[in-house]
Amino acid sequence: GTLFISVSNWDFQNPPVDGILTKTYKTNEQDPSTTNSSCMDVGNFTLCDGALGTYTVGTTEIYTSEGFDIDEEGTITITGNDPSNKRVSGTFEFKVERFDASGNSLIIEFSGNFEDLEYRVL
Repeated sequence: GTLFISVSNWDFQNPPVDGILTKTYKTNEQDPSTTNSSCMDVGNFTLCDGALGTYTVGTTEIYTSEGFDIDEEGTITITGNDPSNKRVSGTFEFKVERFDASGNSLIIEFSGNFEDLEYRVL
């Protein structure tokens, strides 16, 4: 399978141009306003930074870090960022989940580190 590690920043947080803020991002954050997330209210919704872990097997099996209870939050920590070369380093620890056709929960836990990994800005 393929593991995707994603973090998000917003312009109001003043990230480096084409870069990522170095900090710890939480996955599956139930209430970002009460944690270390940076948030801003915009009309009827709130923009917060955050993280998402996704694991895919082929095109039919998709596991995500979204959907767990509050005690199942994970983290993606960005410890280094080189925006001019779009390279990032850090650590991660989170669980991903999917439900099979019978409604059974399937969970995989991931942890590790990455160094000088190329990233894309979307």
